[in-house]
Amino acid sequence: MAAVTSSRRYHIIIFGATGFTGQFGPGGSSLKWAVAGRSRQRLEEVLKQAAGRLSMPELKTDIEIIVADVSMEESLAIMCQQGLVILNCVGPYRFYGEPVVKACIENGAHYIDICGEPQFLERMQLEYHTKALDRGVYVIGSCGFDSIPADLGILYTQRQFRGTLTAVESFLNISSGPEGSSGHDATWQAAVHGFADSKSLRQLRKKLGHKPLPVVGAKIRKSVAVLNLGHPVRLLSGFSCIHRVCVCVCVCVCVCVSRQLRGRTEQQRANRIKTAAAFKRLKHRYSLH
Repeated sequence: MAAVTSSRRYHIIIFGATGFTGQFGPGGSSLKWAVAGRSRQRLEEVLKQAAGRLSMPELKTDIEIIVADVSMEESLAIMCQQGLVILNCVGPYRFYGEPVVKACIENGAHYIDICGEPQFLERMQLEYHTKALDRGVYVIGSCGFDSIPADLGILYTQRQFRGTLTAVESFLNISSGPEGSSGHDATWQAAVHGFADSKSLRQLRKKLGHKPLPVVGAKIRKSVAVLNLGHPVRLLSGFSCIHRVCVCVCVCVCVCVSRQLRGRTEQQRANRIKTAAAFKRLKHRYSLH
């Protein structure tokens, strides 16, 4: 097995760079990086688009391409042996994430993703924490919209708050254009399968053996409320539609995992958390891509 070393060919490899999210990764950087995926032709097209978008024609020639597929273990091993950090953008992670996590650990590459799927995140923790620890590999999930803004917002609030912070309510304001909203198929699949498989999450948490952290203050009431945020009245809800649910639940679950970790390692008091989404209107038109 390869060891983690900074002398590898690339600092970062973006795996799944042709996907809905991965295509936004390529850009200018002082780091040495590469893109990876199943199709060399599509990866070349992504680099061409990034070169035009950023007015950096060198991206078309200077960034190297690695062909790798989650169904081909050897290709993942070759990819991971070349990178210090693998940014995995291939989802839904419950179907395609584990081979990449496994390959990273076995080949000494740090792993990060943009996952918001609780079952996958906690199953990887259960099955690979000790292996990653033994290899000196970091496996870090939810490094995207589902966690980073909420996590940083709560940490900032804790540090700025004068007194004992017992609860945090966060509000996500979502606006759509005249043609409505759109969601990617992988996000839709992750949401549908996640809610259908909610029972397994409870079983996973029993196996992980996390004890409830001590809390102070009153519980935050669960409610569906209408609130005027200085604009037309909007519905605030985490429960009225699966698109809204997946945003609210993923944000809340990811932040709760961070809260559990800080509580166990730093002996911090647990803060109660509630997340709601704000919509200008009740009816949206959705399309899947």
